[in-house]
Amino acid sequence: GTVTLDTIYGLLVDLKGNFEKLNARQDRLERTCREIYNDTVGVRHESRLLVESSKEGLTKITKLESTVADLKERLPPPEKGPLYGIYEGITEEMVAAIDDTEESIECFAGKLDVLLFHSSTLSHPDRDQEKLEWLIKVVLHRRRITVKAQKRKWKGLILGRINHNARREEGKQQERLVVSQPRRAVYTPPVLLSAVRPSSTAAQFPSTPRVSSSLTMASQFPSTPRAPSLATASHFPSTT
Repeated sequence: GTVTLDTIYGLLVDLKGNFEKLNARQDRLERTCREIYNDTVGVRHESRLLVESSKEGLTKITKLESTVADLKERLPPPEKGPLYGIYEGITEEMVAAIDDTEESIECFAGKLDVLLFHSSTLSHPDRDQEKLEWLIKVVLHRRRITVKAQKRKWKGLILGRINHNARREEGKQQERLVVSQPRRAVYTPPVLLSAVRPSSTAAQFPSTPRVSSSLTMASQFPSTPRAPSLATASHFPSTT
């Protein structure tokens, strides 16, 4: 067919559009490459900082390990835990069962006291001291108390709780003793005869003849002859 100018112009327009698209795509690729380059540079920089920081951190960690090792050598060895099963067959599992970490040390010691001494009424000086020391050692070891000052403080509180348990148990035993005693019979006073037979007193007891008071006095004091009166005529002769 015949090639006209319009055909050539149309082809040129299409070619121009394709070049514009290609140019735009190339621009996008260049921008992407620049971004990738910048990111790569940033990553290299951050990697370098990370390496330097890692070296410094490794140096500090090495120094810290050396310090910890030195401190560990200076510290006294940890105390050995108490032996279980030597008193009343109490095992570590039995102790762990009554050790509630949400409760106080005194409460835990009180439970172990009941388990070990079977609700004794004796105060701590009168108990088996070896068993008592074992109880204190178990409580302090399970609650991680190792400082001497803290040990003295809590030992006193534990002994106080043991004495409290003893007083409470003694009170319970006294209450049980009072309840177990038989009740005494109520005393009933004897009934008087007068209350049964409403009779007069005179009928029960015979009357005795009353003696006159004058006679009584006369019988008690015998009469004496009266002396003649000095004022009579026999003593004074008449005058003429």
